[in-house]
Amino acid sequence: MWLKHIKSLASSDIALKDVLQGAQSVAVNENAWALYLCELAALTSDKKIVAVFPTEKLADQVFYDLEVLAEKSFDIEELVAWETLPFERVSPSASVIGKRLKALELALDKTSGQRAKIVVTSIKAISQKLPEDIADFKQLTVKTGDQFDPQEIITYLSDAGYARVVQVEAHGEFAIKGGIIDIYIPNYEMGARLDFLGDQVESIRLFDVDDQRSRVGVDTIEIVGCREFRITDQVKSNATSLKVKYPKLGDTLNRIIDGQYFSGFESWLPLLCEETVLLDHLEENAFVIYFNYDLCRERSRQIIEEEAEIIDSLRQTWDLKVEKLPSLSVDFERLNLNCVAQSVRLFPFAPDHTVEVFEAKPITFSNSIFEAIYDQIRGLVAKNFRIIIFAASDFSRDKIVANLNSQHCKAIAADTINDFGD
Repeated sequence: MWLKHIKSLASSDIALKDVLQGAQSVAVNENAWALYLCELAALTSDKKIVAVFPTEKLADQVFYDLEVLAEKSFDIEELVAWETLPFERVSPSASVIGKRLKALELALDKTSGQRAKIVVTSIKAISQKLPEDIADFKQLTVKTGDQFDPQEIITYLSDAGYARVVQVEAHGEFAIKGGIIDIYIPNYEMGARLDFLGDQVESIRLFDVDDQRSRVGVDTIEIVGCREFRITDQVKSNATSLKVKYPKLGDTLNRIIDGQYFSGFESWLPLLCEETVLLDHLEENAFVIYFNYDLCRERSRQIIEEEAEIIDSLRQTWDLKVEKLPSLSVDFERLNLNCVAQSVRLFPFAPDHTVEVFEAKPITFSNSIFEAIYDQIRGLVAKNFRIIIFAASDFSRDKIVANLNSQHCKAIAADTINDFGD
């Protein structure tokens, strides 16, 4: 396994050992971010790591790299931000909510185990306020042969925000046809068809929502919610109280009091819930790592300013006689205020000599510059470095191996890192 080998390589790295011993700062260049996370996870198999990046694009990139490097050795999810603006009359898509709920469930999971848990996110997503009951809602795993009263699943789907329809066509919908329940789970590319025989799940098949035909049977499905913010009794009570403070919002608040969901309902979360963010709920032995710490702080400031402009404009449009409305996101200081996890500031270069450095550099192999690259590799070999080269394809890998061997530098092609041996 890749995990076993990378753990032995990482155990002697000072930039990793310092963090494990409580260091609050470390320098890691951008090329090494995914590798650093992978090695840290290999050394902390029973801990949780929340990796925060300045932008959604960087978070996406590192998440993809991690999935490739980790080879399913860790539990990895990406916490994305809503794709909507504060108080916009549009709800986040079901696919975004489904992805968020999977990541939040992993981040909030208190159970210990032998697999590290990594949540990759952006400063925008991690700064977003959450409903108070976010930890209460869990995904539902259904397996072929399970004993389930179909009504239990129907109730779960309704509570999770799925819409009951005649025929499933979009994410977040479900349909009932006799002893069959069709569900279009947000993070699935195809619909899931549960066929019941009494109270037993007789079969689970994935189907094409376009022609409704079953395509392939599966043993297990994981049903995630498609509504992050739900109307609870507490939310209704808060909405009732807000009618006094914001009488001009009475029509909208009455709909919430009546239990009605509507497009853009989620934007009312800051008004209707006590303020809480994900970092408020992490354990002491977890890590929160800010990749490019200074940029994360700056991006947080920009997000708060952008939201403030939008909210102030809405306050005037709604003619509300209040100084300000609550924002969807919290500022950087509030984000970390109640966090008891170990917070690590990661810089792209060492700000001073006291900060240990972890670095990786990309190598481009071509005939024109291969001699220079070979000289670099020969120098590392002379220093007893163990060199592992990740190629973009089997063809590239075999070409690199042939070039190295032609220069009398022994190299082997491997499908996984395990093929190298010890």
